[in-house]
Amino acid sequence: APSGTQVAKVTFFVGDQAVGEDLEGPIYAVEWMDANPFEAVTIRAEATAPWAANKSLNCCSVAE
Repeated sequence: APSGTQVAKVTFFVGDQAVGEDLEGPIYAVEWMDANPFEAVTIRAEATAPWAANKSLNCCSVAE
C-alpha cells in the first residue's frame, strides 16, 4: 500500500490457494506448511484497504 495508507488486512497466497490472512500488522505475516520444498511456487500477498471496499492491492509477488 502507498506510504501512509491504512491496510485492513493482508491475504497471502501460495500458487492460487489462500494460505492465511493477517489483520494485525504492520508487520504482516502468516505461516504455512510447504507440501514440497523442492518445487518452485509463486507467493503473493494482497493488501485490502478499508477505503477501497471490495478491492485488493496486489502489493508484492515472489517466485523462486
